[in-house]
Amino acid sequence: MMAIVDARHPASVRRLWGMTNLERILHLLMEQGVTQVVLMRTQDGQALRWKNRRPMQRLAVHEFTGSLDEAIEEARRCGVDAVFVLDGRVACDRRILAHLAVGNGSGAVVIHDRQAAVALVRRDGLHRVAVPLPDRVYEATLALVGQPQRPGELDSYIPALRHRIEPYLIPLETPDDERAARSIMFRLAYKGGLDFIYLYGYRPIVRAVVSLTSPTPLTPNEVTIGYLVVALAALPFLAKGAFAAGLLLCLVSMIGDATDGVLARLTFQTSRLGHYLDKYSHRVYHSLWYVAIGWGLSGGTVESPVFWNGLLLVLMYIVSRHITGSFKARYKISIFDITPFDRFFRLIAGARWNINMLVFTIGLLVGRPAAFFYGMSGWGFVALLFWLSRHFTAGSVRSAAATSRTVQ
Repeated sequence: MMAIVDARHPASVRRLWGMTNLERILHLLMEQGVTQVVLMRTQDGQALRWKNRRPMQRLAVHEFTGSLDEAIEEARRCGVDAVFVLDGRVACDRRILAHLAVGNGSGAVVIHDRQAAVALVRRDGLHRVAVPLPDRVYEATLALVGQPQRPGELDSYIPALRHRIEPYLIPLETPDDERAARSIMFRLAYKGGLDFIYLYGYRPIVRAVVSLTSPTPLTPNEVTIGYLVVALAALPFLAKGAFAAGLLLCLVSMIGDATDGVLARLTFQTSRLGHYLDKYSHRVYHSLWYVAIGWGLSGGTVESPVFWNGLLLVLMYIVSRHITGSFKARYKISIFDITPFDRFFRLIAGARWNINMLVFTIGLLVGRPAAFFYGMSGWGFVALLFWLSRHFTAGSVRSAAATSRTVQ
C-alpha cells in the first residue's frame, strides 16, 4: 500500500510529544501496511529528523516537490492497489486510518468546517481522476471519493484502554490547535477504567513526566526497568516496619508504572519485552509488597494472623486479575466499563494496590495500621463478590456490552 502526504505546510513538522506531526503520520501509515510514501515538500524544506529512525527504515519515502495532481500521477505509475491521501498539517487518529483500510472501495473522513481530510483511494478511483485536482488535500479528497464521513460517526470505544474518546482530526493551525492535539493524544495513551488514584492522582504527574521525557532519548523500557528497581527497593523498608519510606517508594514505582505505557504509546515505542515486563511484573512485586507489610506488622512472626492476612491479600489480588481478565476475554469488553455503576465501582474497589495503599496510609496516619490492613481484605472481598456476580449475569452483560459499543 502507498500514501501521499502533503508536508508543505510548516505545521507538518510541529512537534507533539517529542515527535513531529509528519513522523507521527508516517508511523500510523506503517501500522496500516503502507510501505511507500510520496512526501510532498517545498524546494527549501528543512531536512527531516526522526525520533525513532529504526522503524522508519521499513518505509520507502520519496520526497516530491510537484503538485498534488502530479503526486497522484506518480502513484498511478506505481500500480498499487490503494493510496492514502493525507494532509501533513493534520493530527490524525489511527482509528480513522484503520477504518478506511478495512473498508471496501474509496472512502474519506473529513471535518468540513476546518477543511481537514484523510482519504483512501483504490486504484480504479485514481484512474477515474481525469482533470487536474485543486492543490489542496481537502478538495482533492472530495473530488476523489465523493461523500465523506465525519470522525464522530466511528466507534469511540477503545477496548485496550477501557474508555471512550471520539476519533479526531485536528488541523494544527494555531497554538490552541496544538494544545488540543496534545491533550487528546495524551488521553488516548492514558488508560481508563481504573481507580480514582490512577485517573486523578497520577495523571497530572504522568503528563508532566512524559512532557519532560518524550523529547529525550529515554525509552519506555528504561522507565520500566527503573520502576521495577524502585519496587524491589521498597521491600526491605516494608518488611522492617518503616512503612512511610516503603510506601513512598511504592508510590514512585506506581507512577513509573503509569508512565512507561503512556510514553510508549505516544512515541510509538511499544515492544513485546515492555508489554510482558509491565504485565507480569505486577503480579510479583504487588504480591511481595503485601507479604512484606504482613511481615513488618507481625514482627517477623509467621504464625501471626496479620502475616497470614498479607498472604490472603496476595490470593485475592491473583483471583481478581483472573476474574476480570477472563471476563474481558469472554465478552470483549472490560468488566469495569459495562455500565456507569461498574465504572464508578472500579474507582473505589479493593483487591488492587492503589486503593489498598490509600487504605493502609490512612491506617498509619490514625495509628492503627494492622486494623486497616485487615480492612483491605474485607473491602477486597466485596469487590471480588461483585465482579464474580457479573459472570452469572451473562444475558444482561452481553446486552450492556453491545449497547456500550453503539452509544456515544
